[in-house]
Amino acid sequence: MGMHKRFLALLVAVVVIAVACGDDTSTLVGGEGSTTTSTSTPIVESDDPEVQLATARERWDDAPDDYRMTLTELCFCPETIWIETVVGGVVTSHQAGSDESFYDPGPRTMVDLFDEVQDLIDAGYATLELEIEPDTGALVRYWVDVEETMADEEHGVVVELGPVAMTEIDAASLSDDYGCGYLFALGSPEQDLALVVLYAGGRPPELDSVTFPSPRWEGELQLGSDLFSNWCDDVIEASDPVPVVMESWALTSGTMTIATADADIDCGPEPVHASLTGVIATSPSGESLELGDVEFVNSAFGCFAG
Repeated sequence: MGMHKRFLALLVAVVVIAVACGDDTSTLVGGEGSTTTSTSTPIVESDDPEVQLATARERWDDAPDDYRMTLTELCFCPETIWIETVVGGVVTSHQAGSDESFYDPGPRTMVDLFDEVQDLIDAGYATLELEIEPDTGALVRYWVDVEETMADEEHGVVVELGPVAMTEIDAASLSDDYGCGYLFALGSPEQDLALVVLYAGGRPPELDSVTFPSPRWEGELQLGSDLFSNWCDDVIEASDPVPVVMESWALTSGTMTIATADADIDCGPEPVHASLTGVIATSPSGESLELGDVEFVNSAFGCFAG
């Protein structure tokens, strides 16, 4: 996809699970492969939905234009889910996410959802609840009761926000080396894409050639946000962003050659170089992505925080 404004500067990706129409919802920061949990908090110190919406729009203006949304309609109706792929701010794919998705509201972007909420505000309501991701302004959920004396007209939407498909990622964006420890790591400037090869043994690694999959080295391609935040740092401030891994693809083919065979592996002064060739990353569902040839430099090989 070129990843010119790749989503996971994303944003802290927010996954919301609707238990039932009208029931409470919970949120997860991250997605598949993520274990960090959080609860959505108001985007501003205001109970006025119009104020919250205006602030959300302002923050969303700084968000990337490429993302994927899974929209679960909250209503007294069969399960209705639609998946939108948005590239350059335009819906490029609009697909049903369940066999019962007979009601089709049409393709929508995040901005369209903002407009949808604004229409509800303009038309008037009895109760309107908004959940908005505070960092990006992304809408997480809305629930509206239009008329208290009317039954079954309540409705809303739950939004699961994530990146576009991994196969559209340009691995050439992996340009920044991250040293420290017995590993090799590359990241995109936005820290939303990472390639990490980590030594998994319990003793210092031998510096030689490795073929994937390997029992000694674990390699994976990660998509997320702030992936190298607090990298090799044992002093973490409360205000620091938290790394979030949304998708993780294992390295299932290819070879890594560690070039600096005479390096001091106990935190030596010389950088350690490694080359990956013929590498393929594979998703949990079996989809594959060829990464091509990749060069690593770890300038702090064998060094650890603290």
